[in-house]
Amino acid sequence: MLSGRAGGDKGTWDCFKIEVNIQTIKYNKEIIIVYLDNLILYIIIQNIQNKENIMKRLRNLFIALIAVLSIISISTPANAAGYYYKYNGYSGNNYQFVKSKAFINAVKKGKVTVNGKKVVNKVPMESVDKSSETIMTYSFENKKIKSKYIQRKYDSVFFLNDHLKTYAIIMPVKKGKITKQQFIKMYGKNYAEVQVIDNEVSVYYKFKNHYFEGAFNKKNQLIAVSMSSHIGGQFGKEFEQMIFGK
Repeated sequence: MLSGRAGGDKGTWDCFKIEVNIQTIKYNKEIIIVYLDNLILYIIIQNIQNKENIMKRLRNLFIALIAVLSIISISTPANAAGYYYKYNGYSGNNYQFVKSKAFINAVKKGKVTVNGKKVVNKVPMESVDKSSETIMTYSFENKKIKSKYIQRKYDSVFFLNDHLKTYAIIMPVKKGKITKQQFIKMYGKNYAEVQVIDNEVSVYYKFKNHYFEGAFNKKNQLIAVSMSSHIGGQFGKEFEQMIFGK
């Protein structure tokens, strides 16, 4: 057995256990299996008879492995004391990070960075006066709208206020993997359920430093998560009273 640590200068895969059968190649009675298990890359060689070709086959497997890993998002585990979490890359082909204890803890502490951006803790309502129309257009009419108040990186979307401060982050999630019931079990029962868009239901939480939302389709499958800044002033109090009843 040969082994090596998976990762790179941009970070390591999240701290939840990954167990993926990447590829199996059969040559008569020869089988080579490559899989990831808890950040360790293992190569298992079984029944190898023609050993002189092993390096060539391993090279081909690593090429395939690199191709697969190129679409896997890279994330940094949260610090045990500070619950700080960094996510880099695409999230629409991923769902495991939502279940990660590191991500859950960091979300509850309001210390999540997505593709280099983090929402500010609080925004006054007047700071989104100019940008709100653009955000409404994006939400209900045109997801492809271009504006200085909307930024995109990979498949994440960032909403900026009038001062170009990030106050909301949307991350798509691979659907069909997490149900609403599972989501609530992970993030807690102190939530509000809101329907704003047809065929979608949102589960809202008020956590330290930000609101957190899980969006679900009509089959109650998670399709996206988002973080947004607390709203300051009287409007913020009225908003929380309306949504959370307190």
